[in-house]
Amino acid sequence: MKYLKTYILFEDSSLSRLGIPNEVMQSIQKDYNVPIDATWERLSTKNQIKEFIHNDRELLIELNVDYIKIISIIGGGCIIENFSYQEGEWGGGFEKGEREDLSVTLAYNRISAKSLLFHLKSGSKFEVQPMKKRKLDKQISRFDEITFGFKVELVKDFNEIVKKMYGVRSKQIIEQILKNVEEMPKYGDIGEDWKWKITKLINDNAELKKLDDDYKKMILEDDVLGLKKLEKQYNSLNIFDEYLIQFEVEYSEKFNYHLTIENLIDDFGMDRIKTAFLYYLYSGKLLALKI
Repeated sequence: MKYLKTYILFEDSSLSRLGIPNEVMQSIQKDYNVPIDATWERLSTKNQIKEFIHNDRELLIELNVDYIKIISIIGGGCIIENFSYQEGEWGGGFEKGEREDLSVTLAYNRISAKSLLFHLKSGSKFEVQPMKKRKLDKQISRFDEITFGFKVELVKDFNEIVKKMYGVRSKQIIEQILKNVEEMPKYGDIGEDWKWKITKLINDNAELKKLDDDYKKMILEDDVLGLKKLEKQYNSLNIFDEYLIQFEVEYSEKFNYHLTIENLIDDFGMDRIKTAFLYYLYSGKLLALKI
C-alpha cells in the first residue's frame, strides 16, 4: 500500500508494524487508548469477523489502498472513524472524515474482503475476552494449515536454500537471520529457548523428518485437532509469525492487492516463496516475483 513507507512512525508502537501512518496512529491512540504493547491479530478472511462481531467490545482496523477505517464494536453497535487518502501539493496524506454510527450488520457489509484486517487481541478498554470455542470452518482451517505447513517446509529446506543463495557465507547468513528474528517483537508462547530449538531443528534430519511425516499424516487424515497439537509441540516455529505478517503486508503493498502466504504460494510456487521469505528474513527486502 502506498502509505506504508511514507510516514515517520512511532517505533515503539504496536501499530507501526501494521503500516499505520503517523496522523492516523495518533488518532487511534488518543481516542482508543491503545497501549504500545497491544497484540494485533491479522485476520485471514473477512468471515473471521463473525466470530466476535456480536461481542460487547471489540476493535478492528481495515487497511485499504485509499482509506483506513477504525471500527469499534460497542454494546451491539459500531462506531467507525474514516480516514481517506488525499493527494496534495507536498505529497499525500490521510484526512479524517465524519464519524459514523452503524449497526454491526451494515458495518460488516461495508468492509472490503480485499482489505488487510487486524483485530486487537489485548489492550486496556478493548481487551478481548476469550472467545467461545467454535469449530473452525474449512476456510479458516485451510489458512491455518497453509501457514503452519509453510513454516514446516521452510525449516525443512532452510539450510539447503541458504547454501544455494549464499554459498560459503551460509553459516554467517543463518546467524544473521536468527539475530534479525530475535530483535523482532514476539508474542505467544514460544519459550525463551526458541533459538536453540530452531537451530537444532534445522540441523536435525531425524527431527525434521518426523515433523514433516507427522504434518503430512495430519493433512492426509484431515485431522485439525492433530495439527493444532503438532503446532503447539513445535511452538518455536511461531517465531516467524511476526515476519510473516510483514512479508504479506509488504507484498500486498507491492501488488496493490490483499495477499496471504497461500495466495503467494499459489501464484509463484512454494520453492520461490520460501526463497523470497528467507531473503526477507536476512535483508528485510522483497525479491522481485514474476509469474
